[in-house]
Amino acid sequence: MSDSKLDVFDERLESLEKRVFGDFDKDADYPKVLDSLCSINTQINSATAGRPQIEAVFKRLGELDEYLDTDAVDHLTVSLSANMDLILAEEDVIREHASTLEQIEQMCDVLGSEHIKAVPSLQTQLYELSTVHIQQQDQLAELSGEATTLLDKYNSIISLLSKQFAHWDAIITDMELAKQQKAA
Repeated sequence: MSDSKLDVFDERLESLEKRVFGDFDKDADYPKVLDSLCSINTQINSATAGRPQIEAVFKRLGELDEYLDTDAVDHLTVSLSANMDLILAEEDVIREHASTLEQIEQMCDVLGSEHIKAVPSLQTQLYELSTVHIQQQDQLAELSGEATTLLDKYNSIISLLSKQFAHWDAIITDMELAKQQKAA
């Protein structure tokens, strides 16, 4: 590399460092990037040394990058005829979705109508109505509780009356039987 290219590179590097570090002393406040990278590389190499499985993964990183590349996906995708078969197999679903989208598009006029646009102005009335509705629900719950209590009391009174009438019927039956035995 010629000296002029090296000087241009140095100037660009200094400009970049100026933008990143500003007026701070980059050598005092920030560690050297190359030293950090070398240190990390040494630590990784010492951690993976003697571990064949991890070394095998590192050897295949290039292949993994190749598969993660979006251009490589084109080579792995299914053929045009297979795509056509998939689309034809899902034709009913696609037509149904298209029909639904057409209905939504036709209903856009309804969603943009003045009635829908007036909803925010009706919010206070809706709040008042919902407050009244909640109060009425509370009153209904209270009245239902009172009605249940009254029905329980009514049922207990009817039950007591039925028992009393059954008792009197038994007494009258005993008296009639006793009278018939005396008369006989």
